Amino acid sequence: MRRRSAAVVVALLRPRAAAAGQLDVAYRTVASPGGPLLLAATGRGVVRVAF
Repeated sequence: MRRRSAAVVVALLRPRAAAAGQLDVAYRTVASPGGPLLLAATGRGVVRVAF
């Protein structure tokens, strides 16, 4: 059995969970001039920005 990285699994599952209405909060890190940021969002908008 081939091992998959967590990022690959998330990339496969996120669209399926969203389409099924099972995605509560999506999050990711992004680069910024002040360093990496953690962004979290729901269907209604951004709920968290952390550094």
